[in-house]
Amino acid sequence: MTSKLTAAGQALQRRRVALQAEIDAASSRRREGRLARAADDVHDAKDDADLLQSNTTADAEIERDRHELARIDEALARLAAGTYGVCAACGEPIEPGRLKAEPASVRCLACQTRHEASNP
Repeated sequence: MTSKLTAAGQALQRRRVALQAEIDAASSRRREGRLARAADDVHDAKDDADLLQSNTTADAEIERDRHELARIDEALARLAAGTYGVCAACGEPIEPGRLKAEPASVRCLACQTRHEASNP
């Protein structure tokens, strides 16, 4: 069991590093777009619309990645506390295949299905 937890922790840490890199890259692209826009002497409506679209997309990507990063941090805390892999709803073990597919899972498949059905 310990080697499985160690592998899970390593997978979570790898994903955490990748997400942080994605957040940093999206933030950098957003800053570069603002700087390029400020340096450009000629502005038109298309440029403004392109920048707005680019910023909106970057903001959505950053928000999505930050949400996943928070879930990973919570999973790492559960790992440290010895509760990783235990369903928060029913207390039963979360299926290994589910944890492999979604290492930050909080609930077993049955409880997650019920949760999603009751929170559309």
